[in-house]
Amino acid sequence: NVGGSTWMLMANGKIYACGRNDNGQLGVGNTATPINTFTQEALGKTDWVDIEVCSSGTVNVNLFAIEYE
Repeated sequence: NVGGSTWMLMANGKIYACGRNDNGQLGVGNTATPINTFTQEALGKTDWVDIEVCSSGTVNVNLFAIEYE
């Protein structure tokens, strides 16, 4: 959980997220906030292999997703 949001990489290669989304940071295709149930990211991809979350304090949070090609 970083910055009030949580992301999960599932075994099937999909990414789901929930939590704060006021700036669209969950990548679910809208800016509704909060999102209280895990929702698949808007691209609908199924070949993600890793996610990394980096934070520089409580304001700036970046999510990096790595796709297998």
